[in-house]
Amino acid sequence: MMGAGRSRDGQPKSAGTGTSSGAGTPETDDATDAEATDAEATDAQAGQADLPDPPAAGRRSPGGARRAFVKIFRNHFVLLLAFEIAGIAATWPRFTYLADGKLPANRDAVEYVWDFWWVSRQLLKLANPFYTTHMAAPVGVQLGYDTLLPLPGWLLTPITAFYGPSASYTLLTIITPGLLCYVMYRAARLWLNVPGAIAAGAFFGLSSMLAWQDWYHVNIAVGTIFLPITLECAVRLRRQPGMRPAIGLGLALGASILVNQESTVVAVFLAAAILVPWIAGKLISDRAALRPAIWPLALGTLIALAVASPELIVMAAQLRAGGASPAPGRLAENVTLYGAGLPTLFAPSPRLASFGLGALTSGYRYSEPTETLATFGIVLAVLAVLGVAACWRKLSTWWFLVLWLSCSALALGPTLIIGGSCRFSQVQPGIEYGRYCHQYIPLLTHLHGLRFNGSWQRVPVSNLMPYSWLIHIPGLIGLREADRFALVGLVGAAMLAGLAVQWLSQRRVTRPLIAVVLALGVLEAGWSGAGGPGTMSTAMPRVDFALAQDHTNSIAIDVPFGLRGGLSLVGSQMAVPALLIATADEHPRADAYISWVPQNAVNGINAHPFYRYLMNVQVGHDPTAAQLQRARADLNTLDVGYVLEWRNVWSGHDPGLRYGHIDKYLTNLGFRHVHSVCLGRARTVCPRSDQLWLYHQDPVNLPGQK
Repeated sequence: MMGAGRSRDGQPKSAGTGTSSGAGTPETDDATDAEATDAEATDAQAGQADLPDPPAAGRRSPGGARRAFVKIFRNHFVLLLAFEIAGIAATWPRFTYLADGKLPANRDAVEYVWDFWWVSRQLLKLANPFYTTHMAAPVGVQLGYDTLLPLPGWLLTPITAFYGPSASYTLLTIITPGLLCYVMYRAARLWLNVPGAIAAGAFFGLSSMLAWQDWYHVNIAVGTIFLPITLECAVRLRRQPGMRPAIGLGLALGASILVNQESTVVAVFLAAAILVPWIAGKLISDRAALRPAIWPLALGTLIALAVASPELIVMAAQLRAGGASPAPGRLAENVTLYGAGLPTLFAPSPRLASFGLGALTSGYRYSEPTETLATFGIVLAVLAVLGVAACWRKLSTWWFLVLWLSCSALALGPTLIIGGSCRFSQVQPGIEYGRYCHQYIPLLTHLHGLRFNGSWQRVPVSNLMPYSWLIHIPGLIGLREADRFALVGLVGAAMLAGLAVQWLSQRRVTRPLIAVVLALGVLEAGWSGAGGPGTMSTAMPRVDFALAQDHTNSIAIDVPFGLRGGLSLVGSQMAVPALLIATADEHPRADAYISWVPQNAVNGINAHPFYRYLMNVQVGHDPTAAQLQRARADLNTLDVGYVLEWRNVWSGHDPGLRYGHIDKYLTNLGFRHVHSVCLGRARTVCPRSDQLWLYHQDPVNLPGQK
């Protein structure tokens, strides 16, 4: 492991020599701070124990070097273990889901389970995981822009093979908060003493903002791990050019795209912000000093491209095939939905409600509660401000403040919202939704148009907001959820909070206040799943019995039927457990739930009259006799064996009548209702609205039937 040593004057340094380059940058300003306290100097000397300098190590006997390495490894392992325990406590009762066989009852969690099953299955078969015909069958979908999690899927394949994909998914959510804490600690040690770095790691990895993502959007939480790693490796490469930080940076950037593409874009910008000014300055003033960095930079770039190449190739292929080009205006409409408001972004965390302090969270309101928890928390915000006040003489403090505030400004989205529970209106921009929400659009401009309520509308945004300028950069409109930039700002906020704790730890009279900070921080740390979608079982054998016994590999259709997820949606929202049971019976599904529904998959499904008329029937449009004939002819070309009608999905607009239209359509095409399963608790009488109906084209040969 790379240790984070410190020079005698208190300046953090990379492992190796004590020389630092790039004066006046965030990583070197401590060296010019003449007002460093004796406590800082003492801690700086203690910090050298993290990793001995090579000359000193060279003078040691092999046994002494081995003992030093073991000590370093032991210290880091103990710290990582402590962070993991803290992460388990902060996200309790998520840890119990592993033994209890539970999952959050939402479609994103089920999609992650399917992803683990699919990636493991393809790895064991040495097949391509980035394309599947097990969704949108028989057309298939490209998964280049999906939240596929190929890297975690490959690494956890043994767990998936022996214990199932649900175990891999739950295990990943359990270990992620601790890993987030640890990588942030390592990055913080480049500037902070041990107490400050531990605090920075804890405020980052255990924040309710990231813990919420770990519960419901684990790809985002895991992808965020690479931001502190990128920060650490880029700063080390800038301070002391060499192969080790360059390789680390290349691996971080390459691996991040195999987890979450959005995190990769941000990590690349972060690395560029650190390295490009340094390279440009050296090209102008001291080219000789840049020569040692040429080969490391080249090697790091090659490693990043090599590691990322599987994802980059399939993304390029999907883009070339038209599978990553949403309809005009679709992205423009989408980017207006996810801006955080003020003062929500700095309000007390809803996590306080778990401790009976819900009244303190009245300032938090967000219109998309199923997408993120959009607040840094009041404790972190106050500590970050105190960190600026305590260490304002250090240039690095201002760089962290710039990172925090600039990303917070981006997280506000393309308009300025004061209050909460505010939804954007394309027809009446700036409309007030309720007494708590006011939306302002200063310096009004417009994005692309879209169809809205039968007429062509243009999407208004504000030229005053930084996010409005960001999405004008070609390709970056794909960063469609502005609120996620708060996760990047969390890096800067955690560093500033660590500076505050460092200042407290350096003075005997203020050290007891660290306990107060710890107690207050615990109240806003983590997430418990409160107010979420509830839980569901990881196995549903009563529902999946017939399909699991049928090994014909025929297509199964879940009704309501559609291709859903993030963009380019068609049809209706599928039942939550649909893809979960697909991992058990392994029948291809005609439905799909992916991040970006490829337009070629939409076109392929719509080209089949059977699927097209099924989607029409779902909205109450019965087919004509001629259309039924075309649907029947198309059905004969498809290997459709089962239709699973989830009668508990629709609850409004006369669901019985809507399901009746589907029953009639399926019966006219030769399907027969052969089995019913109660989806609720076992009881004598189960209402139809809580049942699953199984249709099959040949009930005589249905497994388990007489």
